Amino acid sequence: MKKLLALCFLASSAVAQDRDSETRVSKTIPVPAKDPWDLDLHFGAGFGTFTTKDNFSKSFGGLLTGASVYNEYLLSRFTSSAGFDFLIDGGSLQVIRKGVHGSLVWNFLGGKKQQIHRLRAGTFASSNDFALGWAWRLGYASFSATPSAVGALELTGSNLHLDTGLRMTWKYGSQSSLGVDAMVTLLSMAMSIEKSTQRATELTLSWRYYL
Repeated sequence: MKKLLALCFLASSAVAQDRDSETRVSKTIPVPAKDPWDLDLHFGAGFGTFTTKDNFSKSFGGLLTGASVYNEYLLSRFTSSAGFDFLIDGGSLQVIRKGVHGSLVWNFLGGKKQQIHRLRAGTFASSNDFALGWAWRLGYASFSATPSAVGALELTGSNLHLDTGLRMTWKYGSQSSLGVDAMVTLLSMAMSIEKSTQRATELTLSWRYYL
């Protein structure tokens, strides 16, 4: 009787081992490369007020276009970027403002394009198709435009400006996403002898490609 029970136990153990071998993972899924750099092209509209050292103000506006590069992993909680843009006046068809800027975005809904978690048990990656973030941007702008009418105020000068606003991104596919930025100027300081400042509102649509 004992021998029969031993044989039954050995048989059940062999069956369990066969089932484990059938369900055991036989391959690993590679984690996508952790490439931090992305590139975007953006365009939209920008308008605001240009103020001289004599407190004369002139409204400006036009088509905004430019490009930016992103780094997802420079800071753990933020997405950082640097870029340049041009503001083109629709009436005179001239570039009235040129600028460069750096920005930080804190995503309070969604998150970064991809997060890689390396644990003792293994590595896994997660991503978000939608994200909404609070953006801060520090930029340098140079105004230079010839008046289109006699006696009109000339836009000449440069300033340093701090902007804030919202950024919404929607990921589609595996290599790109669309974004919408709405920004306003909080602070502007003159950077030239003309002592000009600006107050601007910008709305842009961007196409971001994951490198």
